[in-house]
Amino acid sequence: MISRVVLIKTNRNMRAPMKSLLTSQKFTSDFQSMIQIVFWNSFGFMFYMFIIPYLTSQYFNISGTEIGLVIAAQPFARLITTPIVGYLTDKTSKKRLVLIGGLGRTISYSIMFLSVIFNSIWGFVAGIFVQGLIVGFFWPPYNSLIAQKSSKYYRAEAYGKRSGMIGKGSFVGAIISYGIFNFGSIYFPNQIWISMSPFLIFAVLNAFAGVKFYLNVDESIVFQESEDLAEPNPKSQRSNSPQIFKKWFWIGLIFFVTASLIATMNTLIGMPFVQLYLFEITAQSTEIIMAVMYASQILSLLLSPVFGEYIDKIKPWVGITLFGLIGALQTFIFLQVKSLWALTLILILDYSIARASTLVIENFSSRVSAKHRGKIFGLNEWMKLVGWIIGPIIGGVAWDSISHQAPFIISIGVELFLIPIYLIGIYFLGRVVSEKLQTAKN
Repeated sequence: MISRVVLIKTNRNMRAPMKSLLTSQKFTSDFQSMIQIVFWNSFGFMFYMFIIPYLTSQYFNISGTEIGLVIAAQPFARLITTPIVGYLTDKTSKKRLVLIGGLGRTISYSIMFLSVIFNSIWGFVAGIFVQGLIVGFFWPPYNSLIAQKSSKYYRAEAYGKRSGMIGKGSFVGAIISYGIFNFGSIYFPNQIWISMSPFLIFAVLNAFAGVKFYLNVDESIVFQESEDLAEPNPKSQRSNSPQIFKKWFWIGLIFFVTASLIATMNTLIGMPFVQLYLFEITAQSTEIIMAVMYASQILSLLLSPVFGEYIDKIKPWVGITLFGLIGALQTFIFLQVKSLWALTLILILDYSIARASTLVIENFSSRVSAKHRGKIFGLNEWMKLVGWIIGPIIGGVAWDSISHQAPFIISIGVELFLIPIYLIGIYFLGRVVSEKLQTAKN
């Protein structure tokens, strides 16, 4: 039976309580309005993910290895700012950092639009680099706010709602960008600025979303279970000495963030080349492949809230093992089929399982340390960025020098290798996690 929940509003320095009231909610009263920002931010997500492989391979006409290097420009830039952001998340206004991140996309999309107009691959890379540099301010504080405004018993559901909102925004943005891109490509093939104009629309929307978030979100409202407000048990404290606590924490954290690095690397080994592989295998038009990529990713996002509700009910090690095995199997099947419909279905399932696995990780990592949540998110994000740099480069080299199936074959082996690394990290961190869950809830 879950304990009653206390919703606390604190002053700006988050020290003395100003107001408290009893509630049975899973989330704070302002949670829904807080996650609505990503509806507007995510309008350009599908277009961005599709257009980079498309422009680099068919407009700028560079090799697979060079495509990997272009994609790596964003995480390389985020490596610079993420450690700083992780620290600032625990020290300063989170919504101010989110505003900076939102405006980063505005600047980046504008640069990318201009670089295409002037046919500059270096300008395009600069736009991607700027996005990584400034957008790095967005996710650590935003994910920390989600954790602060949700019950630890429904944390995966909270992150699932965030992903679901991204799915809704991506769906609307996909309709806009798909219509404009294909209208320009078919009727005005020599006027590429028409096909690329969604960049400008999404740039304006990101600025709007950032300002709206900054003005409307009250980050002083936090969510705490009454069990976490109770006095600590002295006997329990004596059983866990600081030395043992630190030993378990650091062992677990090393394995956990290493797994995050490898997991992201694994995702980016194959993902940039999925649509290129579909072009090759199915011989379909750009419009059809664009629709397949949009549909598979958007549907996986819209399913995230459903996954989140179920993930809250299973243990982290079960989720990691189950989703890892299914993910490897789906990649194997993906390489065996040629039908566009079958490939689309597999992609939907594959992206859905990948997002479900991410929810497991976010749920667990958000509970490791409430005091240092921003630093945990920042470190985990930093390691993922290293994987984001390495993955596309490995995938690009494999695509060019081995075979066009090689990136996906490598991904299968890495996915299976990941499972024990995550399990070791979860085992040790689970001993010292600050937000522990009771064995039963309703």
